[in-house]
Amino acid sequence: MTTFYPWLRQLAAAGQGPVSLSIDRGLPFKQVWTFGAVLTGYVLKGSLRLAPDTPDPTLADFSVTGPVIAGGMSTFTVELSATQTGLLPADVDGDGIDELAFDILLTPPGGTQVRAFGGVATVAGKVSNVG
Repeated sequence: MTTFYPWLRQLAAAGQGPVSLSIDRGLPFKQVWTFGAVLTGYVLKGSLRLAPDTPDPTLADFSVTGPVIAGGMSTFTVELSATQTGLLPADVDGDGIDELAFDILLTPPGGTQVRAFGGVATVAGKVSNVG
């Protein structure tokens, strides 16, 4: 259980998650999210932190492409480079796993930014050297 479990409970109560991500340290990360609406002109952004409200800077910010609109749906792709995942904090308790908080914010054209969802990004340690 993470140290920010109450925050995850609040996300659940607000219908904003929690969502889980699995990231491998030192390897590129890619996740595709599809929304059941046409979100033309919307902007999606997201970041990783040690915990909610941890002071700036963030540990990493996702690069985002989209939305791609098809069949009344909007698809966004979020990514982290291998360099970004390689720079995430290393495991300190020896279990090979580090849990980070993330959220995804959505801004409509000319509108107010809202949290779409958030949750835990589990970062798995590396064994093999990559590259």
